Amino acid sequence: MPQEVPLPLDVTTTRQLGKTPLRTTPIWWGTTALGMEDLYGYSVSKVDALTILNEIFSNRNPFNGLDTARIYGTSEDLIGETIRNHGGLPRGMLLSTKVDRDLVTGKLGKDEVRKSLHESMRRLGVDHLPLVFLHDPEHSTTPYEELVGEGGAVSELLEAQARGEIGYIGISGGPIDMLTNFVREKTAQGKRIFDAVITHNRYNLLINTAEPLFLAAAENDVAVINAAPFASGILARPDGRFAYQEPNDDIRKRVASIKAICDEYGVPLEAVALQFSLRDPRVAVTIAGVSTINQLEEMKRLAEIQIPPKLWPKIEEFRITTGDPEENRRRR
Repeated sequence: MPQEVPLPLDVTTTRQLGKTPLRTTPIWWGTTALGMEDLYGYSVSKVDALTILNEIFSNRNPFNGLDTARIYGTSEDLIGETIRNHGGLPRGMLLSTKVDRDLVTGKLGKDEVRKSLHESMRRLGVDHLPLVFLHDPEHSTTPYEELVGEGGAVSELLEAQARGEIGYIGISGGPIDMLTNFVREKTAQGKRIFDAVITHNRYNLLINTAEPLFLAAAENDVAVINAAPFASGILARPDGRFAYQEPNDDIRKRVASIKAICDEYGVPLEAVALQFSLRDPRVAVTIAGVSTINQLEEMKRLAEIQIPPKLWPKIEEFRITTGDPEENRRRR
């Protein structure tokens, strides 16, 4: 890893997102838990979700990024309702969403992208989105060559960009080799297509298989956004999941070993997990999922806790560096 970012850093200060003019804080709020009932083994009521979103829209919220997707259950509807209640997005807020496959056919072509984008814009109540990601193409039935080929999903995003519906284009997914191929894609004129890439559950205290992606992103001026710093929950709660699944005994033992080291140095495991992502200069943004009102203040506190430098090398041996944590999940 390149020279790490000195911690604790000011997580409320904005900086440029990659090569785009968009300004972003180092942390965004992720909204999967607000709209999806079963992904993490618990659900958030509509009342609680709206309370959380109203607080995010207030001037007390330290972070300016809010990430959602059409496929995240009622997430976009709840955000749209909050936008209407507040008379629009707060000044400086960066809202991103994702275009998804057809959930019946699994197709992710030009028509599906256009339909998904327009449905998201309708649900959110906006006529322009600053950043839109092609979402989880590994779960679609559309081959990679068709996704990036003429008249495919990527070409529709480029057309939406030309129409002024979206500002910048991103790719979001799981398998690192697939994401690496996407960030290297260029237009016929040799211009970079993707401005940002979201990787999730591949770079945290428990697993690091994202190195090839980081290298390709740096070579192609694509901003890296790292989601799931708590590995889908297990690094924040004893009953949490790992990569959206029940953790096996090996994962539980790794977590216990890392926590013992954190206890030795008197720092919370959650703070170490969050700052592991924040300290890497290759990571432009870390997405932290929110499911309770208390987390809105807690996340900033975790980012500001002093972590003794001697702790970091002691936890490296517990990190998995091969395989795909969601391989079995994708097969189901």
